[in-house]
Amino acid sequence: MYANARLPRVCNFLMFATLAAAFSPSAVMAVDLPPGGSTLLSGVSGGAGPGTVIRDPWVPFQVFGGGSVLLYEGEVRDRVVRLNATGTLAFVRQIRSTNGSLNGAVALLACSEYGSFLTDVEYSTTSTGTVMPDTASRSISGSVVAFQFNRTPVYGGQESKMVHATTEALDYADGGKCTIKLTTGEETTIQVVRPVRYSEPGCRLIDFDDIPVGTMFPAGGSFVSNGVLMHLEEFYWDIGSCTNPTMNGSVTVDDNDMACGSGHDLMVNNVNVAFDYGVLLTDLVIHFGEYGGNVNLT
Repeated sequence: MYANARLPRVCNFLMFATLAAAFSPSAVMAVDLPPGGSTLLSGVSGGAGPGTVIRDPWVPFQVFGGGSVLLYEGEVRDRVVRLNATGTLAFVRQIRSTNGSLNGAVALLACSEYGSFLTDVEYSTTSTGTVMPDTASRSISGSVVAFQFNRTPVYGGQESKMVHATTEALDYADGGKCTIKLTTGEETTIQVVRPVRYSEPGCRLIDFDDIPVGTMFPAGGSFVSNGVLMHLEEFYWDIGSCTNPTMNGSVTVDDNDMACGSGHDLMVNNVNVAFDYGVLLTDLVIHFGEYGGNVNLT
């Protein structure tokens, strides 16, 4: 989008481009799980793939039987990972019993609000825990993704392997739910996060403050800031005719305050930055500084 310029802040009310058309969530050999589908699981080394953990709480739960008898007590991991390969999110869950004296056993973990997102599923063979799910299924609406522990339930005192649902979501929000069901039919539901295409409606600020100073991204790659995916595309030396392209440029995050703002800048050198929002823009505000050379702007 720019060359020899710095742009720290982009503000929008809606978003442009279509992310799903170019997205393939299978960074590793996970299994595509369409609405209404089910699949056997065999596990993958490394789980969803290399990425940055951006959320990782444990959510406590209890399951009671008749007469308010406590049958199972534990926690569900509610981890979110931003994948290096795509900039999109994997939602990672894990069951951990915190009371080995109870006789209940977990047979199913079903989490909701996946909607129309493309979703790949598997479990990590290299994670902590020992109990592996054998199948996964998805509701006809696509909302619920469930992992079944049919062969070996998660008994008291045990911990499951990490399971993951890899999506093309760029962000997450409150409003998801996970249901934990025992082999005897009793269940409970907890609140977790859910995938969203962007964090909230209205004005969305992209300030690059979530990327460390000195980070460089070369042309041909992509990166994410504030939940927005950016592609680094060819730069044209011949302005107007869009000819004589080059792919030798890069962008670098700095804090030199050269873009009419504060905080981090994005130093853009002989490369175009394409902002991939997922829906149409209605308004756009860009703060930038231009210090000579050729500029591409569309």
